Amino acid sequence: MASIRKRTWSTNGVKQTAWVLDYKDSKGIRRLKTFPTRKGAEQWSVTALHQVQRGVHTPSSVSITVAQGLDLWIADGEAKP
Repeated sequence: MASIRKRTWSTNGVKQTAWVLDYKDSKGIRRLKTFPTRKGAEQWSVTALHQVQRGVHTPSSVSITVAQGLDLWIADGEAKP
């Protein structure tokens, strides 16, 4: 289950708004992702919840960087005969 809520705040007298998607990943850990529009949050939630249900969702906060992936790829290639 996921919920989308509107968040408003003021910075230096300028009112700002964002939409926050709140969901649980496949390990049951609560995750938050912020979007500029409600429609963007709704569209992303459909994909993310489907991935969670399939067990293939990787939150961006725990995914590896491109450099780390490259290092792993090179190490794997060197390890193979």
